[in-house]
Amino acid sequence: MLNLKHPRQLATLLQTPLHVLSGVLEWVDEDYEELILLDPRKPGKERKVVSPKGKVRRLQRQFYERILLPNLDRSLYSHGGVPGRNILTNVRPHLGQRFIFTADICDFYPSVHHQRIFKLFIGQGCSAGIAHLCTRLCTYKHRLEQGLLTSPILADHMLRPVDERIGV
Repeated sequence: MLNLKHPRQLATLLQTPLHVLSGVLEWVDEDYEELILLDPRKPGKERKVVSPKGKVRRLQRQFYERILLPNLDRSLYSHGGVPGRNILTNVRPHLGQRFIFTADICDFYPSVHHQRIFKLFIGQGCSAGIAHLCTRLCTYKHRLEQGLLTSPILADHMLRPVDERIGV
């Protein structure tokens, strides 16, 4: 549970003066670079990722390391972007099984509207003002995006009900 109620709490945790945090978040969408990645194993398939720059990158890293990681647990079924887990830890329990099901949610990240992220922060005990600041810091052009350090842990929480239902 994040339980943040006042902007000064957030600024203190990020070790950033409140006026700097507010200033960066006011123009946050300008501090991103949109990149197209090409996988040589999949010719013709492009993957759009977003890369934060400068102060936004620093603030996202601090937010991830000081606020999200210590306060949001990860699903037992989540392996991507989880320290100590990887594709092998995901596969190992399924070795020798007769059937294996895999799925990929097409364009998952950009399909997550910022309102869902805002509600996630409200559900974690944040005031509306803090939820707005956190959402602003973790989204690009009003949605979750691939390439942001905070996206995998937030996606994990968005998909928690799905994980629990499939994992039964």
